[in-house]
Amino acid sequence: MRVQKLISDLKFELNAALSRYHSSRGRFAKARACLDIAFSYRDDPPHYLLAHDANLMVQENRHEEARERYRMCLAKLPEILSSEEGYVSLYCKLKLGFYDKNCGYEELETLWENAANLGVRGSPKHYLPIGSKSLLLEHYGNR
Repeated sequence: MRVQKLISDLKFELNAALSRYHSSRGRFAKARACLDIAFSYRDDPPHYLLAHDANLMVQENRHEEARERYRMCLAKLPEILSSEEGYVSLYCKLKLGFYDKNCGYEELETLWENAANLGVRGSPKHYLPIGSKSLLLEHYGNR
């Protein structure tokens, strides 16, 4: 039984990593296929993968579903956050802020700065890069 779990965990990790790889190269259909396979191995995937899923939905022009996934990710986060969970929370709020016409640039900038200053390393930052401040301004202008 332990060996089965180990194999299942490895398949999950591999397919999640392949999804990130393909996504970072603009191959969103392959990224989606890999993420769907990864999700088939876990009932409750890490929060950062739910946000990554929302990012893929944006690329697939499924914006309403993406917004709902960002909200779902926020709702699943615990009340007291680790720095990694805090990063995911700020990331999701930043992405939702782009959809909210009432959210001003200063608020988005604060979310960006707070996420950038958390000093998080590892999976959340690899799967959910916030980009540069100039990119933030560009996104804000294009909404």
